[in-house]
Amino acid sequence: MVGELSEIERRTPLRIDDLRRDEALAEFGRALDSKSERDDLLHECCGVIARSRGYSLVWIGRGEPDGSVSVVGAAGEALDYLSGLPMRWDDSQEGGGPVGRAIRRREPAVAKVHDPSFAPWRERARSFGIRCVAAVPFAGRDETPHALAAHSNDARQIWGQDLSLLNQFAADLAEFVS
Repeated sequence: MVGELSEIERRTPLRIDDLRRDEALAEFGRALDSKSERDDLLHECCGVIARSRGYSLVWIGRGEPDGSVSVVGAAGEALDYLSGLPMRWDDSQEGGGPVGRAIRRREPAVAKVHDPSFAPWRERARSFGIRCVAAVPFAGRDETPHALAAHSNDARQIWGQDLSLLNQFAADLAEFVS
């Protein structure tokens, strides 16, 4: 009958977001396989994630022994947001954002720009249209702590499935950073 789902369609629904996730993973895998220079690879992987998921900025931060966070890869239309931004992973105020918390606690962290912990970056984030940030931790081959951060202009975007996908990307990246 027209307009009714078949038994197979009911049991195996294809969702557009599932297809986009699979396409993002495939493109990410191709990027990992195609680049030989580590820095190029990290920037390209950030670009794949930003483009495929619609994030305004994706970057990889490395936790330094002095408590600061260094950017080792980044891409997206809000790339200038990172310029001169104070980023730390210690117990300072600048270490209280999602990237610092993810590295320090070794668990994913999400913040909306109006959250109190986001105060040091709030105005700058708003000027770039950023409304939400998620960071997932991972350790490089030498156990150096890192975080994969995604910034979105949609405060509802980075939850559930997207956070799970960021964890998957971070696990793959762990093989390529030190």
